[in-house]
Amino acid sequence: MKKTGIVKQKFDRDFALDNKALDEENRTVEIAFSSEEPYERAFGSEVLDHDPQSLRLGRLDNGAAVLVNHDSDDQIGVVESARVDDDRRGRAVIRFSKSKRGQEIFQDVIDGIRSLVSVGYRIHKYDVTEREGESDLVRVTDWEPYELSLVSIPADPSVGVGRSEITEPEPKAAEGKTEIIKEKTMKEETQKVESPAFDEKAEKTRIRAEE
Repeated sequence: MKKTGIVKQKFDRDFALDNKALDEENRTVEIAFSSEEPYERAFGSEVLDHDPQSLRLGRLDNGAAVLVNHDSDDQIGVVESARVDDDRRGRAVIRFSKSKRGQEIFQDVIDGIRSLVSVGYRIHKYDVTEREGESDLVRVTDWEPYELSLVSIPADPSVGVGRSEITEPEPKAAEGKTEIIKEKTMKEETQKVESPAFDEKAEKTRIRAEE
């Protein structure tokens, strides 16, 4: 069973950052960025498979960007290395920039102000298991993390797609039922009073009578 809007789309997941793994001198921190915990999305219950052949770690290992809130214009570091451990979790060591912005965000991590990390990834292959009375189980068997972010607000799981880079289409009005809701202003609520048309003949008669 195929699902629409999954393959090659961009998704993200959030995980708590453990600042015990901080190395202040080298400006690095080790983070867990993924697991096999089910995650409810619009297309079903998503599970990211963590078999070695299921993850494409090449982009992370090649110095992928560390961003703030998945903003490609707000890079504050790089990924030093990435791996999958025996507990079937994806982990990475990230290094923060010496730039003013990088130092600012790193200090927030040290102080425990920023404690949420999010992984951006693409899905290449998946298997679907239909379940009676439950959402479909979507096991992602080939996926590619491409960036890591420190985020201030976690993604909304009810939306179900990469909120930072995918825009949900606006709902269409039902056929034949177009409803327009507009807030009225004082001017619109005031009844317009039209002036009577000018009657030149009647005006001349009035002037003669006054004379």
